[in-house]
Amino acid sequence: MAPTEGSLLQKTAEQLTQKAGSAPGIRAEERVERELVDNHFAALREMVTGNGDTSSGNQPASVQAGKSELDGVTSLLNDYYTALTVADNAIANNSMPPASDAATKLKMAANTMPAPFREVLLGLSI
Repeated sequence: MAPTEGSLLQKTAEQLTQKAGSAPGIRAEERVERELVDNHFAALREMVTGNGDTSSGNQPASVQAGKSELDGVTSLLNDYYTALTVADNAIANNSMPPASDAATKLKMAANTMPAPFREVLLGLSI
């Protein structure tokens, strides 16, 4: 093994030891695994909680009570459901359903969301 490889390995081991020292009770390997997983799902966490940081669990309830993107999706789905119900009632009564842009709004919102939400919402908005 070359001397530079040994020093690189030692530097990496020292960095992992320092990171492990910042979180008592957590091994360096566990901390790295958590960081990798947390970074991978950051967009989903931001969608649900409104904050992509993993430290949001330590914030007071008043900070977490803000409106998240998931609340906006719920509102869009409610509007879309209402438009579909009105259209269904109109068709059942042999009349023309009113024009609605709920599906368009849902598609536009879906295009700005992380992958799982995007596919589901695009599939719903026909």
